[in-house]
Amino acid sequence: MSDPNTHQPVTSYFPSQMQNPNNPNGMLARSKELVPLKRGGEEEDAAGTAIWLASRAGSYVDGQVIPLSGGRDWGY
Repeated sequence: MSDPNTHQPVTSYFPSQMQNPNNPNGMLARSKELVPLKRGGEEEDAAGTAIWLASRAGSYVDGQVIPLSGGRDWGY
């Protein structure tokens, strides 16, 4: 059973140590062809989700996996 106050934002194509935005052959560079929104994620995308979950607006959300995937279905 999950904790009703625990949420799991799951990121996909975001700049990180594993996904170097300067690597032209990397998955982040290929996100334009792999993701329906035609771009990789940005810090503001993840921050906006965290702020929403921490605010009153997200107070009724409980124990969910929230994909930050640009519209690509990973089957969560």
